[in-house]
Amino acid sequence: MLPTVTLLVLLAPPAVESAADAGAREDRPRFGFVVDVGLPDGAAVGVQIKAAPDFKLELAGLTNGVGFGVRAGAGVFVLPKLFRTFRPVVSADVGSLFQGDASWLPGVDPAVKAALAQVSYFFCSAAAGFELGSPNVAFVFKLGVAYVAGKLPSLTVPLPNSGALVATGIVVSGLIPSAKVGLSVAFD
Repeated sequence: MLPTVTLLVLLAPPAVESAADAGAREDRPRFGFVVDVGLPDGAAVGVQIKAAPDFKLELAGLTNGVGFGVRAGAGVFVLPKLFRTFRPVVSADVGSLFQGDASWLPGVDPAVKAALAQVSYFFCSAAAGFELGSPNVAFVFKLGVAYVAGKLPSLTVPLPNSGALVATGIVVSGLIPSAKVGLSVAFD
């Protein structure tokens, strides 16, 4: 009877994870995915790697209903060891939405409709926010500012005296508010 009890004790997993084991698990890279919606990004689905407990990288595919694009970003958790379920984060993203057709949008002036058939834009954003949840599954909320530069190939505006004003290579740029709400899932 004694050998059986000894064998069961040796094979039984430890009931509580040691602090050293938990720290080692948290320090190793964790891969996962992210799903979010925001401005100027649109809707995104991507992959992430938490390279360190307080740093992560993301790469995502985007769509805004007009075209498709990509986004790359990095985030740093502020005070990562202090909070487990509420983690403040600052992040920076760079992305581009490639040429898309926005001429189908309702309420577009017919004079502008042709110019909106080939719309694209680039953005870079800086944001602050937080993740709410476990280190493995968390809701993401961020607010910030973004620089956006959009391109229209040409615009023709009819003039009252049977002429037209033609502009080509139009670039519209400026700072706009940015926002993001999403879900982050990481795997051990």
